[in-house]
Amino acid sequence: MDFNIQRINEIKSFVKDTKQQLSTHPIYSEIATPEELKIFMESHVFAVWDFMSLVKFLQLKFTSVRVPWIPPSDSSIARLINEIVLDEESDIDQHGKPTSHFELYTDAMNQFGANTNEITGFINNLRHSSLSEAIAKSALPMGVQEFIKTTFSFVNKAYTHEVAAVFTFGREEIIPDMFIAMINQLNESTTHSLDTFIYYLDRHIELDGGKHNELCFQMLTLICGNDDEKWNSAKIAAKKAMEARVQLWNNISKQVNSVEVA
Repeated sequence: MDFNIQRINEIKSFVKDTKQQLSTHPIYSEIATPEELKIFMESHVFAVWDFMSLVKFLQLKFTSVRVPWIPPSDSSIARLINEIVLDEESDIDQHGKPTSHFELYTDAMNQFGANTNEITGFINNLRHSSLSEAIAKSALPMGVQEFIKTTFSFVNKAYTHEVAAVFTFGREEIIPDMFIAMINQLNESTTHSLDTFIYYLDRHIELDGGKHNELCFQMLTLICGNDDEKWNSAKIAAKKAMEARVQLWNNISKQVNSVEVA
């Protein structure tokens, strides 16, 4: 199906300056050593995790995941969501093994020697605690905490058009630009063991820059329809999500620069 080009372009125009801040953020040029890349990965992995939480919110809303089964309310949206879930939750790694992108990322961290204790501890705490309790128990960096809280402020409000906009423009729409910049810097600055991380980045560029991008525009078009209020709040939500990513990058940048000074 087609998407509402006019409405999508209106959102793109509204978030253009913030997207520019992301795609040209100094963090990409600041990561020049293995230690600096590890710092980046150890915080960014939480964005990879909460990305999946957005996907699952949409899947719960628009597909049938209950027993006894009943047909989804909108089969078109259900198909779009299921296609994204298939790729994100059960993609194929570079060895042909099924894996989620989150697991692929943590594998890349382990291969490179980044610390996975914080994210592993956080996930373990989530198995037995609420999100707020897990955050407190895990003592996450403040920048990571604020990023997660922003994401879940939309999830907890449960306005599907806002969550869809956050997912589309705060995640899928910006990821290709960010990771192209990252790959260019990595290729110039390190020869360390980054095969899995480069594969992860390549997969995101391949999927998010093309297939997923259009699927998300279609999904947002179906959800918002001709409702002006939904399109307007979707636009605002998209910008807030992008601003949260800028702030996360700012906080990681401070960590990187503090290491350089030390």
